[in-house]
Amino acid sequence: MAVDTLNDIQSKIASLVDQSTTPPSSGGSEWNIRTTFINRAIKEWSEAYDWENLRSITWLNTSGVSGATLALPADFRKMAAYPNFYDGSIDGGEDWSEIMPHEINLHISTDKYFYILGDVGHGFYMIWNPATLASGTTINIQYYKNPTVLSVTTDATECPNPEFLIDRTMAFIFEARSDARFQEVEAKAREKLLQMIDNENAKSVAYRNEVKTPEKLYYNFRVGRD
Repeated sequence: MAVDTLNDIQSKIASLVDQSTTPPSSGGSEWNIRTTFINRAIKEWSEAYDWENLRSITWLNTSGVSGATLALPADFRKMAAYPNFYDGSIDGGEDWSEIMPHEINLHISTDKYFYILGDVGHGFYMIWNPATLASGTTINIQYYKNPTVLSVTTDATECPNPEFLIDRTMAFIFEARSDARFQEVEAKAREKLLQMIDNENAKSVAYRNEVKTPEKLYYNFRVGRD
C-alpha cells in the first residue's frame, strides 16, 4: 500500500482548501505553516492511543555505565512492556517491574525494579535497583516512541490514515482564518481518529481470537491466574 508523503498530504489539503492540485511552494511561508499544522495533527494522533505503529524495540548495554542509570532513546515516550534484563545467568533473561519514584521506600534493597526520570526537553533515563548488574548486561526495552516529524517533501508519517491528518490540518487552517467550517472539519477528523482506535482494538481482539487485557498483551500476566 502506498504511503502518503508530506508532499502528498500538502497536495490533498491544497485541493480542498485552495481548489488547486498544486500545493504551496516548498519552503514558503504557507507551506511551512501547513507543515506545522500537519505535525500538530500527527502529535495529536500519537497521544490519543498506544499505537502499535509507534512501538519500538531497542537493546541497551550496561558496559561502561557508571551506577544504575541508563539513557533511553531520544524518541522515547513511554514504556510498552517490562524491560528484560539479560546477563546470562537466567535463560531468556528476567523481566523487572516499573515503579513510581516516590514508591522507592515501599521496597527493600534487594527488590528488582526500575523507574523512569527525565523530561521531553532533556531526555529520559532509566534507574534500576539493585544497582549491581554485571558490566555487559543487556536490557531489551519495548517502548512507544514519539512520531516522526515531517520536514522534507518525501517524509512519510506512521499515522495509518493520512485522511485524519488532512482533515485535522484543514480544521487548524479554517480556525486560524476564523472560518466557521473548522468545527465541521474537526468533527470529521475526530470520527477518523475514533475509527483508527476501533481498528486498533479490533486487531487486538482478532489476534489468536482472544481478548487480551493490557497485563496479558504486554506483560504475559493473566489477572486471576498468575
